[in-house]
Amino acid sequence: MRGWYRLNNDGEPVPDSELRVPTEDERARHVVAKAEVAEWEVSTVFLRLDHAYDGGPPVLWETMIFGPDMENPCWRYTSHADAVAGHERATAWLRDAAPAIKAASHAVEVAQANLRGIIEGAPQ
Repeated sequence: MRGWYRLNNDGEPVPDSELRVPTEDERARHVVAKAEVAEWEVSTVFLRLDHAYDGGPPVLWETMIFGPDMENPCWRYTSHADAVAGHERATAWLRDAAPAIKAASHAVEVAQANLRGIIEGAPQ
């Protein structure tokens, strides 16, 4: 059922007919997991709004990676268990990929500096 959900006292999603601001306690329970890897953060949360646009089971959890040189990749899930597993996979991937991301970022910075030097030194 497309619409809003809340977590009941057992942490299970249930339809919520009211669009309301969650309480502080509810917001805290929406955080499934957070992890810091170098200068990035992996965040997995309960969304409240069903993101299933195809009429399938409610998509209520999401993992995103925030930080420099990222376009905030996002994965969404239909269960808390899948969200936990997805968070662990995203965190492991980032730990493995972080050195390559940093190296690529540095290479881009060097190339941009070289290009600026070429453009600024070009005759007009």
